[in-house]
Amino acid sequence: MFNILESPRGSIALPLVAVVSLTTACSFAQDKTIAEAAVKTFNQQYNAGEFAEIFEAAEPRFQETTSPEELANLLAAVQERLGPVEEANQTSWSVEAIPQGSLVKLTYKVQFAEASGTQEFDYLVADGKAQLLRFNIESEKLME
Repeated sequence: MFNILESPRGSIALPLVAVVSLTTACSFAQDKTIAEAAVKTFNQQYNAGEFAEIFEAAEPRFQETTSPEELANLLAAVQERLGPVEEANQTSWSVEAIPQGSLVKLTYKVQFAEASGTQEFDYLVADGKAQLLRFNIESEKLME
C-alpha cells in the first residue's frame, strides 16, 4: 500500500500544495483589492459624468454588447433619477480563477443622493488590471 506521508516524494507534495494554496489566496486577495479600486473609480466617473471613460476601461466583451452612446444614455438616466453616489458599502464578494485571470464579483449597498440601491459588478482582473465585464444598478426609484 502506498502512503504519501511515508514516501520521500510525499514529504514534498504536502508543503507544495500548501504553497500553491497560499499563493492562490494571496492572488485572490490582491485581485479583490484591484477590483474594489475599480469600483471606486467607476463611481467617481459616474458622479462626474465621465461615461466614455467607463466604456473605454471596460473589457472588450462588455464593449461588444453596447455602444458608448447607449452606455452614456443609460448612466445619464440613472444619474437623473438617483443622483450621484454618496456612499457605497460592500455587502458581498467572490473571486473565481478563470483562464483569463480572476473573475471578481462585488456587491454594494449604495446611498445615492435621491435614493438607496444596490450595485453589482463583475470584473476581469489580469496582470494587475481590472476590466468591467458587467454591472447592475437596482433601486426602487428606478421602477417608479
